[in-house]
Amino acid sequence: MQYLIFVVFLTTVLGNAQASDLSVQLSNQNRVEETNSHAGQNPDQSDVCQSMETREIWCPLECNGIAEGEPALMDEYEDEYNSGCGYHGSGDGFQYLEGDQVGELVFCGKSGWYQTMGAESRDTDWFILEIGPTGQVVWTLEAERETYGILLGPQECDIVSVLDQMIAYTCNGYETMTISGEPGDVIWIWVAPTEYSAPFGFDGFEYNYISSFSGLGSATVATDNISFGAIKSLYR
Repeated sequence: MQYLIFVVFLTTVLGNAQASDLSVQLSNQNRVEETNSHAGQNPDQSDVCQSMETREIWCPLECNGIAEGEPALMDEYEDEYNSGCGYHGSGDGFQYLEGDQVGELVFCGKSGWYQTMGAESRDTDWFILEIGPTGQVVWTLEAERETYGILLGPQECDIVSVLDQMIAYTCNGYETMTISGEPGDVIWIWVAPTEYSAPFGFDGFEYNYISSFSGLGSATVATDNISFGAIKSLYR
């Protein structure tokens, strides 16, 4: 029963495939600390919240950092940019994130929704990071719409599962996850809307999110252990 519940949860979180398509490892799932504080930022953003005529409430974000670089979302979009285990091109399809000289990074991401052949799709962003010399990466996530921030493992697409997660809510500040490990350890993270379709009243295709990191490594990491199998269809 626990296996079934976890498979259904993971299928709901990461993709649209049937639960039978997913093989997961349930053991050795190390937890990471999740907090809700971050120096220098104000978690109360209610003063900038915007209420649209459709009663959708959201808070705009301004980001001063590294842009994601993904092409603009639109209907019939082919998600071949940082689509990770859902990538069908050459290479691994992950986006690599590196810290500056002190291991810090502010990443300005975009996500959202689009239609493919009449079906709703959401943009999923997959990243590879390296733990820096402190042995600890602190990841802070803010978003204009409700958004998952997920730590993944094991790092093989055929058996990858959720190790831990946080959800950033609009107008509710930020969420923070602390990931510990050995310096040089590689980690996979995943960012996407919590819903498969845009909320009622949403205008356009995209919204902004901000991922801020400290404790990152600055060297390019290898991905020889990435395996691409049938699970790729989960992440479309």
